[in-house]
Amino acid sequence: MADFRLLAGRNLLCIDLGRRYCGLAVRTSSLLGAQPYGLLEAAAGGGAARSWTLRRHAPFGGGAAAAARFATQRDALEAVLREQALGGVVLGMPYHADGGRSPECAAAERHAAELQAAWRGVPIVLWDESWSTRAAAGPRRRPKAGGGGGRRRGDAAWTHSAAACVVLADVLAALQPHEAPAQLVVELLM
Repeated sequence: MADFRLLAGRNLLCIDLGRRYCGLAVRTSSLLGAQPYGLLEAAAGGGAARSWTLRRHAPFGGGAAAAARFATQRDALEAVLREQALGGVVLGMPYHADGGRSPECAAAERHAAELQAAWRGVPIVLWDESWSTRAAAGPRRRPKAGGGGGRRRGDAAWTHSAAACVVLADVLAALQPHEAPAQLVVELLM
């Protein structure tokens, strides 16, 4: 995969891979930093041939009526790349907390290789996503007496988007010394 420094100065997509949900975060301007973009949700049923639904957060045209369906995950991700004029991809690498490889690491590497073959010229970087979901979810809440409380049912799915945002923020912090200060001035003048 590409050297992470190739991402400097580019608008980026970060993907937090999951079997059912893939969280998405973007950087559409170096002035804005990492923003949660949305969520890809796999249709019920197994196999690689299932369709995917893209649900965007409100700043990116979100809402229940704005969900878009795609035949493949790659089609949905390509739509996001084009729509947001993104020039690089960060793919979360699911290492164990101790830094060891999890069983999902091989799947993430295969996924990155498939995307790289399809998207020539778009650098794809694998980045450690350890603890990102926990950081995005925040402290666990105890259920209230009587069974209520905790997070709402739909919040768990959106945690993946927030986790992608945590990973992308980490990448952007690492890129900071490699990004040109002049780029910020040009964006301020636009």
